[in-house]
Amino acid sequence: MSRPDGTQGEGIEVQVVESTERWSEFTLEDGTKLRFKMVIAAFIRATNEFDVEGNPIYAIRGAPQINFMDIPEQLKKPKGK
Repeated sequence: MSRPDGTQGEGIEVQVVESTERWSEFTLEDGTKLRFKMVIAAFIRATNEFDVEGNPIYAIRGAPQINFMDIPEQLKKPKGK
C-alpha cells in the first residue's frame, strides 16, 4: 500500500460487511447543482503500523462519483459547436 509520504508498505485488504453510501449535495455560486460521493473499492489496513494514538492505519482505494442535478443553460456548450 502507498503511504502519505509516497513510500510503499505492506497491507491487508479488509472486506466491508456493511455500508451506507450517502450523497452530499452542493449548489455552486454559478447555479450548478450537483451530488457527490466517494465510491470505495477497497480498504487496506497497514501491517504493523499505527497512528500516534495507537489506531491502525487504513488506505482507501476508490473514486469520486459526481451526478449533475441542474446546470444553468448559459454554462452548457452551445449546440452544434
